[in-house]
Amino acid sequence: MKIYFVFSDSYKDLLQEAGVRILLNYNAAARSNLGGVIPSGFKSVLVDSGVFQLQTGTRAAHEVTIDGYCTWLKQQLPYHPEVDGYMAFDWDGGKGTTVERVATIRRNYLYMQEQGLNPLPVWHPTREVLQDLDFYAKQTDYIAMGGVASTGRFTMAIPIVASMRMRYPDHKFHILGLGHSILNKLSVELRPHSVDISTWNVPARFGNTIEKRPDGTLVEQHMLRDERRDGKRVSVEALKGGLSNVFLRDSLKRSIEVLMSLEDDTRVGTAPIQPILL
Repeated sequence: MKIYFVFSDSYKDLLQEAGVRILLNYNAAARSNLGGVIPSGFKSVLVDSGVFQLQTGTRAAHEVTIDGYCTWLKQQLPYHPEVDGYMAFDWDGGKGTTVERVATIRRNYLYMQEQGLNPLPVWHPTREVLQDLDFYAKQTDYIAMGGVASTGRFTMAIPIVASMRMRYPDHKFHILGLGHSILNKLSVELRPHSVDISTWNVPARFGNTIEKRPDGTLVEQHMLRDERRDGKRVSVEALKGGLSNVFLRDSLKRSIEVLMSLEDDTRVGTAPIQPILL
């Protein structure tokens, strides 16, 4: 299972040092200090279309459109052979019936192909049926699954993931937008070809690091629970919001290493992530 870390410009140097794979959001790249380019120096890159901002109504620094996305990809891809793939512009238009919205997503996918691109289709099991998956499976052997990032939805989607794997055992699937806690729910049998983790840097904001138990389950542990500075114990409260201190960096590095180790790990627990209380 390949693990892509959702890219953050704030931690660019740390991610490069760790040698990770990244998922780059088109919208985030365009409004960052990168000047709208794909960052160099990474093992491999997946590109997300930025449609999530349209779906949630999040205010973006620039207008996210399918033509802008296509133009940007054509400009960037010749300089970045490390790009493993890029998501289709899976925007459903924001209105209309479910059938009409699904048709819009498919038209966007076909439009990108007409533009000479080869995007990864994004299948949404919460609103699309298996026949829609069949359509995309005939186009490519690498398909992304969206709309199941939350814990509740992912629990409901587990049987759907199993159906995907049984229906197309030789295809590669990517699950979009997972939190690190949901990785505990992925059995070996249900592991997709790749996932991206959107919450890899969250525990460190509270002085926590992600650790892996002998049974393979992930836990959050306060990195400095036994540390003392100037005779005083360092508390979680002292670290909250301290985004520039050395402890945050050490915590992030440790969490990244643990998550990267899952690429080759054969043991996966079934319990949700369990914070260790101080």
